[in-house]
Amino acid sequence: MFADILQFCGPDNKGQQALEIGIGTGQATRPFLQASCRVTAVELGAHMAAVARKKYAAYPNLQVLQADFETVDLPLGRYDLIYSASAFQWIDPEIGFPKVYALLRAGGVFARFGHALYRLPQYAPLTAAMDAVYEKYRPQFYADPKISLDKVHPQYRQVLTSLQPPVPDQKSPAISFADQLAAHGFTSITYKTYQQVLKYDADSYVALLATNCDQLSLPAKTKQAFAAEIRDIIQRHGGRYALSDTIKLYLAKKPSR
Repeated sequence: MFADILQFCGPDNKGQQALEIGIGTGQATRPFLQASCRVTAVELGAHMAAVARKKYAAYPNLQVLQADFETVDLPLGRYDLIYSASAFQWIDPEIGFPKVYALLRAGGVFARFGHALYRLPQYAPLTAAMDAVYEKYRPQFYADPKISLDKVHPQYRQVLTSLQPPVPDQKSPAISFADQLAAHGFTSITYKTYQQVLKYDADSYVALLATNCDQLSLPAKTKQAFAAEIRDIIQRHGGRYALSDTIKLYLAKKPSR
C-alpha cells in the first residue's frame, strides 16, 4: 500500500514535503521517512506526540507538532503529500477537506487509509455471543459525564455512540468519501483495497479492541468489565478468533495549474 501511495506521488519522492494528520504511535510514518520525504506530523495528543518523537528520534526528516489539525497554522500550498490513517474521521469534513486542499501544492496528493475489520462466517457462534455483550453494555456507553464528544463532528459521533461490533463490508462508505473528495475539488480519485486475515487469541483480541476509538472512550470500569467478558467468550469458544481485514486506501490530487 505504501508503495502505491509513493508511486502515485511521482517517480522521485526524495525531499518531498509530506504532512501526516494524526501520527499516533507512528505506525504509518516509517515508509515515508525511509523514502526520504520530509514529514511534518500533527498530533492532537501530547502523549502520542512524545511517543512518536522518541520512536523516530534517529530521523532528522521528521517534525512532530502537538496541535489540533483543524486550527493549527500551516503554510498554504506547501505539501506534496498529505496523508492520514484513522485520524481523519475525527475531523469535521467541512474543515478537513478544504484545509487539506489549501495546504497541498498544485498537483499534490491526498491519501487517506485505514483498516476495516469484518467477521468470518466460521466464527458465527462466537460472534453471536460477543453481540450479546455489546448489547449488555450499550446503555452504559458514554455514561461518564466527564467524556466530551464536542470535538467530534456529528456524522462520526453517531458512529461512535452506536458501539457496534464489526459488520460486513459495504460499498456506500467508499462511494460517499469519493463524492466528498470530488465535491471539494480533488481529481484523479482512486480507491484501492488490500486484504488479509488477522488471527487472535483472547488476550490479543482484547488488546486490539482497547485501541479502538470507541473503546478508548468508555468509562474505565465499563471498559474493564466489557473486556473481561469478551476475553471469557473467546476462551470458552476454543481460545482463537479471526477477522477479515480490508485496508482501504483513497488517493486524490489537487489539480495542477
